[in-house]
Order: sequence, then structure tokens, then C-alpha cells
Amino acid sequence: MGQQKVVEPMADDVMSVMDELQPGTKLLKGQYTISRFLNNGGFGITYLAKDSLNRDVVIKECFPNAFCRRSKTVVAARSRAHQAELRSVVQLFVREAHSLAKMVHPNIVAVHQVFEDNGTAYMAIDYIQGRDLLEVIEDKSTTLSPAEIVNITEKMLSAVGFIHESDMLHRDISPDNILINKKGEPILIDFGAAREQASRKSRALTALRVVKDGYSPQEFYIAGSEQGPWSDLYALGATLYHAISGEAPINGQARLAALAENRPDPYQPLAGRVAGYPAGFLEAIDRVMNTIPKNRLQSAQDWLAMFKDGVMPVPVNDDALQEAVAHMIAETAQIADEPAAEVVPAAPAAAVKPKAQFAPLPDVDAPVAAKGGRKLGVPVIGAVAAVVVVAGLAITFSGGSSDTATTEPAAASAPTETAAAPAAATTEPAAPEATAEPAPATTAGEETAQAAPTDAAPSATETTETPAEEPTASAPEAAAEAAPQTETAEAAAPVIETPAAPVTGPVAENQIAFAAWDVRMPFSESMRTVDGKRVAVVSRIDPAADLSVVGSWLKPGVTLYGINDVAFENGGTTAGMVLNNLHVDPDGYSRVGVTYKTASGDEQSGLLAVPTVRIVSLANGMNVSAAFADGKWQTIVQTVPAGGLGSVQPGDVLFRDKTTGIAIDGPETIELVMAELAKQKIAVTEFSVVRDSGVETAEVPLALEAAQ
Repeated sequence: MGQQKVVEPMADDVMSVMDELQPGTKLLKGQYTISRFLNNGGFGITYLAKDSLNRDVVIKECFPNAFCRRSKTVVAARSRAHQAELRSVVQLFVREAHSLAKMVHPNIVAVHQVFEDNGTAYMAIDYIQGRDLLEVIEDKSTTLSPAEIVNITEKMLSAVGFIHESDMLHRDISPDNILINKKGEPILIDFGAAREQASRKSRALTALRVVKDGYSPQEFYIAGSEQGPWSDLYALGATLYHAISGEAPINGQARLAALAENRPDPYQPLAGRVAGYPAGFLEAIDRVMNTIPKNRLQSAQDWLAMFKDGVMPVPVNDDALQEAVAHMIAETAQIADEPAAEVVPAAPAAAVKPKAQFAPLPDVDAPVAAKGGRKLGVPVIGAVAAVVVVAGLAITFSGGSSDTATTEPAAASAPTETAAAPAAATTEPAAPEATAEPAPATTAGEETAQAAPTDAAPSATETTETPAEEPTASAPEAAAEAAPQTETAEAAAPVIETPAAPVTGPVAENQIAFAAWDVRMPFSESMRTVDGKRVAVVSRIDPAADLSVVGSWLKPGVTLYGINDVAFENGGTTAGMVLNNLHVDPDGYSRVGVTYKTASGDEQSGLLAVPTVRIVSLANGMNVSAAFADGKWQTIVQTVPAGGLGSVQPGDVLFRDKTTGIAIDGPETIELVMAELAKQKIAVTEFSVVRDSGVETAEVPLALEAAQ
């Protein structure tokens, strides 16, 4: 978004402004005065300010909200565990600011000063009056002419080439990061290089990485992948594609998946369908947007030469193409097998940036990005390797009804419907051997309470305390810091395989044995009685939680009094209350209103967003889970019956049923697929799956009717 645009918080996200410096705040001993908030993200906050000469400047504050919090104006780590991460990010921020200050170019925003204050770092940069390119594209009353787009292209190639000659990458080129000033000159802003460098230092810092569907090349989705000038050129090409065609190009990973399946590239070239541009201009954009990095133009100079001098690149080598596809699929699968620490995307209606929970994988049916839409940034993540124990479930049983019945969360000593249900809990793809059934006599909260330290002191008015009943925090850091917790969860929930289906007889009419929703809580809590009321006291925040999505009010020591104006009852937990009020938004979150109080504050209201997961046990004995990741739903095989089930394997990511042609791209799509197969009386189907180093076909037999 353009730096000059004021962002008004939506009602549902009103608490997010708590992290921002207030107007009138002085920085650097009064040299700068904050005028107003402009924009924020997972890496920092941007303000309009006045300098000592009363000139408008933009101040960028290093504020990685996953690792820090503010007390008045001072920024500090959320906990001792976050101190190293916060300091590392601040150092990278300062280093990048010094590098940017040396870049004097008419089409790159100028950095005037970098300084440290309030426990963090700031940079003062030019205030550009005008609009960002995305606003111009979306303005129906304005149309960019071919001459104007050619001019923007030449100026941006000059700027990008200058950046590359300085041995830097931008890593976040998109329409909202190109400002058009009052003179019509394009100015490149908001480098993502420091975010990328931070994400490479540790998994805990990968939450700072940003990819933008449609604009980011596929290598940006994979942590540790090789990036170079060709990566920035892809993003610039995608930006120009949007300006010319009116819509963003299709997701780069969807294109990669199509190549892996030997299907045509879904990208629609500009060359031949748009008139008015110089010879070679549109062809150059199409070339820089090649899925395979080595087949793109490799430098800004090559790009300029192609449409200004008619220098054509070497044709694409088909053997190199196949080799590159295999290599990238292998990289994706490798990342999917490694735990990381990142967080999730938000629905457009929620006015928060989406963030993902699982390793990004090819989406063969991803639609072309919609026109417009201000939310371009989507931080990506790796697989979360942690056992999730069901605290309470919204259950759909196999009786043929699609209605959802909600069960109350139960105390550890009480049996529940969930405990009796077959194969219900989920694990991430990195741990296919983990349980597919909830532990009947142990709550996830108890495991967390035993393993996780409590950062908050008890309330002064506290009178009694009950054993902790906290849901498990689904994060690799939580598992690493509390190894006994993971071991307990695994021990409490052994793998129980379902017997293989009969081998003779007609196809069973109902192919779903069990289906349910579960939630992954972003914090640990202890249930207490304070002043005669049952409350939940937040003891530990999941390091992977993106508080700009989950709720910026959430901090250790916060006391929760109720969900959606309903107080906690005996045996109730926050997870159970969320499940009782479950509504899954398009981004995979369930959002509820909470009543809470900080240690020193008054009772307040806020919004809590909790990631959800759909768990399904099929009648043939296969168990799968579906969770939202990288802007889409992914369905992963968790277990198969003892002795196997066709050729499907635990850890397979299902993305298409080849018999019906249905793409498995929703939380309940697998259920729809199985219903359609049963309706057609198909005994054996084939799924396209992502497995190990590539895309394969897995044969899966359906459950048959038992012999009479």
C-alpha cells in the first residue's frame, strides 16, 4: 500500500492499533514527531512524521510483532526466549537501512537517516505524495496508456538494475510498492531484503518472510531456495502484467504444479493479445515470467535489450525444464518435511493479512488472482510438526446427515463422544506416523501446563486454582521448548490402525466414517477461579502465532472472562468455547469475541482468531486432515490401514481426484469426492498427490459393503 495512505482500523480489528506509537510521540530526542499511523505489517510499522524543520517524512519502525511488544513507547522482547530473535531483526533492519542510504537513484525512495530509540530501530525516508500503482490500476476512471507503461518499465528497470549492481535484491516488488508521484515518476519503496535475510537465520524468524500470490516467483515460497536478479524481474514482470491486463497473473506454484503434471502452463501470455506496445515489449514480460528461473531473462539489461534493441534470448531447453521442475518439486517436498515457525492468512472481510500454517505446495487448480484487492502480502511457512490432541470437536458422524453436532469439552476424567470416535486427531505432514485418534483420558491443556513455563503472576484477587486445562500450542518452537509435552502427547495417543475394507461386494453407500473440526490454540492457559468466577489466564503465547491476525491484545498474563459474551463454565476451556461457537472463515480461522482484562487494566473486548483443521476418517481406513496453508486448503494423508491401502501413503498431499476430476482444494472436498465416487459406484479411484520428490498417482480402493 502506498506510504501516504492512512489506514483506518476496521471494527473487528480495533485492538490492532495498540502496538502503534501515538501522534505527538517524539523520537531521537525530539528530532522527529509522529503525525499519524500509515501502515503496518509483520516486520514493522510506518508513520507519517515531521522532522525538526517541520517537513513531512516517513518513519519506518522495526517492530516484528511476533517477537516484541510495546510498553508505552519502549519496544521489548515478548519473553526471554524472544530476545535473541528481536535483536537479530533490529540488527538486520539497521544494516539494510545503511545499505539503502547509499542507493541514490531517482526512482528509489531515499533513506535520510537510521537511528535506534525505544529499544528498536527506525529509518527516516522520503515522503512521496501520490498514489501507489495498485491504486492507479484499480481506479476505473484512470487508464494507463502503453506509452506510460513503457515509461514505468524503463524507469523501474533502471532502478532494479541499480539495486542488483549494488549486490542487493528488493524481494518485494509489487504494484503496492511502486508509488507514482505528482510528476508521474515511479518510485520503488519497501525493500523485503532484510525480511528474507532474517528468515534464513532461524526457523523462528521465518514468520517475517512475505510472498504475494501472483507476483512472487515460486522460489520465494521455498525457504532457502536460490534467489537472484531473475527473481526480482519475475515480480516486476507480474506487476506490469497486472497493469496491462487488469488482473494479476496466476499463482507461481499453480504453474509449477501444472508443469509437474505435464499439463499446459495456465499462464496466459501477453504477446499476441494486447496491441499498442513496441516489438518485443510484451514478449520480454512473458519471458521474465517463466516458471523456471534459468529460462527467464537474467538481468535488467537483458530485458531492456530485448524490447529496445531486438536481442532475442536463447530458446528454452526442454531437458533443462524437466530437470528444473524435478528439482523444485524436491525442494518443496523437503521443506514440507521440516518444522518451521510461521503463521496464517486472513479472509478479505477480516481486514488482516493471511498467513499460512503448512508448507506451501503446488496448487494445480489455483484460480487467477482476482482483480484489485488491497491485501497482497501473504507470509508463508513451513510444516508444523506437533501432535494435536483434541480438546473438543464439532463432529459430523457417518449417518448420512451433513448437519454438524457440537460436543461440549470434557474434563480429563470424563469420557466423551470424541474419545469414543474412530481416528480423529491430526498431525502435520512431517510426522505421518503420529496418531490419528485423540487420547481419551488426557487433555491437550494438561500436557501444555506441565511443560510450558508461566510468564504471568497470579491475580491478586485469585482465591482457588484448578489443574491447568490448556490446549496444545501448535508450533515447532513450543514442541522444542517443551519436549516432555510432545512425548506425552505421542505416548497418550498411540497409532491405532483401522482394519482394511472387505475385498468383495458392492461399493459402500457411505464412505465417511467420521468427520470433525478441531482448533489449534495460539496460546496456553490455566483455568482458575477468581472472585468466584471461572477464568482462563494466558500463560504462554505460541511463538508461531501472528498476533496481528490472532489478536494484538493477546499477551501472557491476560485474563479471559468469556467468549461471545458467554462466561466459562465448569470444565470449559477457551478451545471448547471456540468450538461451541465455531464458524470457519475462508482463511481457515474461526473468529470469536472475547472479554478480557490485563494485569493492570480494565475489562475490555477484543477479537480472537484461531486456526482450524478438518479431520476425516474414511470408511476404507484412511485418515486425512485439511488445514489452510499459503492461501488454500491442503488435505494430507495421516494414516492408512495396517497392510496398506492401494498405493497411497501417509504424508501424501492430495490435490486432485483423477476419476472425477475434482480438485481437492477445500476443507470438505475429500468428503464430496468420496460421496461422488460412491454415487457412481466406483470401487477404486486415483489421486494426484505430492510425495517426496515429485507429483505421483496414488491408487485408493473405496470401502465395500460388508458381506451379508
